[in-house]
Amino acid sequence: MSSPEIDFSSAENNNTAESTFLYQKEDDFYSTILTPDFLEFNEFKEHDIFLSLPTPKKSSTLKLHSTHLDSSPPKRENSIVKMEKLANCSTFSGYSQDNAQKFLSEFKSYALLHELRDFDGKKVAAFHLHLKGPALTWFNTLSERSKESWTAIEVLFEEKFTNFKNHSAMAMMEGQIFNTLKLGKSQQLEDFHSQILEKGNLLHKPDHEVLARFIEGLPEKMAFFVRAGQPADLSAALTSAKMAETCGYREKIFFENAVSTSPLNNKAIFLISNLRFQASLLL
Repeated sequence: MSSPEIDFSSAENNNTAESTFLYQKEDDFYSTILTPDFLEFNEFKEHDIFLSLPTPKKSSTLKLHSTHLDSSPPKRENSIVKMEKLANCSTFSGYSQDNAQKFLSEFKSYALLHELRDFDGKKVAAFHLHLKGPALTWFNTLSERSKESWTAIEVLFEEKFTNFKNHSAMAMMEGQIFNTLKLGKSQQLEDFHSQILEKGNLLHKPDHEVLARFIEGLPEKMAFFVRAGQPADLSAALTSAKMAETCGYREKIFFENAVSTSPLNNKAIFLISNLRFQASLLL
């Protein structure tokens, strides 16, 4: 029995046809799927930093970075409050315990700070508002013509309250106050010194009387110490008094057995106390 013959030509043709079919199928795949649009969409692209920057959705005018400068004038409220605190002037009543010279000097500084001129009437008006009691009564009795000039007001004020030549009763009263001034229990020596000096200047007292009044107004033991140092003026007396206070002689009774008041003993007491004071500074 003879075997059937195989027609390789037809099989080859079939294989060729099949491979051709597969090839055509692959071609069709690339041609239909990998289209230019698909490739362009999926290709790797370099990162562009400018694409990541945000873009404004709405157009707006760009403003340069600068500090906002306020061109409006500064508020005057705070400056006025500060001025009121710094420029207060005390009032004057005209009583014997009031210092007319001190008030007048203070008011002149107040007027200068507030630019109150002598000729525009504002200075006289401000002066009027700082008077009380007898001083205000005195001002109200002045003539209108006198009130128009600050120079006239100043002269009349000094004649009334600072010049005692024509007011013997007031001069006597001020003299009595001056002669009875004493250092208070808790009063500072510097304060007492200023009080003596002001009253002495008000009464036109010579320097030696002012010095004597200061020493007499000190406590007994402190005055004894100051006299022992024989101060030449009021400033030296104040220094000696402060030295005595440092050594504890303001309250403390010292040298109770010292009954002799000869200049030699006084000088020795002062030298001993001075040495104690110097030693206390070194400790």
